[in-house]
Amino acid sequence: MFHSSKLPYYYIILAFLIISLIVSYFVATSKMGYYFRAIKESHDVAKVLGINVVWYRLIAIMISAFLTAMVGTFYAQYVLYLDPESVLILPISVQIVLISMLGGAGSVMGPVIGAAILIPVSEITRVMLGYKGTGIDMMIYGALITVISVYQPKGVWGLFSNLGKRTK
Repeated sequence: MFHSSKLPYYYIILAFLIISLIVSYFVATSKMGYYFRAIKESHDVAKVLGINVVWYRLIAIMISAFLTAMVGTFYAQYVLYLDPESVLILPISVQIVLISMLGGAGSVMGPVIGAAILIPVSEITRVMLGYKGTGIDMMIYGALITVISVYQPKGVWGLFSNLGKRTK
C-alpha cells in the first residue's frame, strides 16, 4: 500500500496495461490467434481443420483468467474492500461492453481507444451535471454506440486502420 501518493498505483496499472496489450498482441498475431478466430467462426469447421477445440478454449480461459486475476488483485488492493454491490453492478458491465464496442471489439487497441473516449465523457458529465445528470452518460454512450455501429461497425480503431489503408 502506498499512503503518501497515488502515483505508484498509476505506474503499476500502466505496467499491467502494457503487459495485457503485449499478451493480447502476441496471441492475436500467433497461430493460436488464428485458431481462436477459427473456433469463434465455427466449431465444426475448426474441428475439421484439425484444431483441438477443447484445448484451445481452455487456453483462452487460462489467459483471460490470468489477466483478470492480475488486475482484480490490484483493484482489491487499491480499494481495500470489495463486496458484490461494488463490483457486480449492471452499469459497470454495460460500460465494459460499450468501451469494447466503441473502440473496436476484436482488436488489441480498440478497447484502449474506447476507454480513452468513454471514461472522460462519463467523468465530464458526472462533474458538470452532478446527481441531476444521472443516466446522461449512458444516453451519450448510447448515441456514440449508435453512430459508430451505423457508420463504422468495426469501431473507432477500425476507422483509424481504414484511414491508414486508404492513404497507402
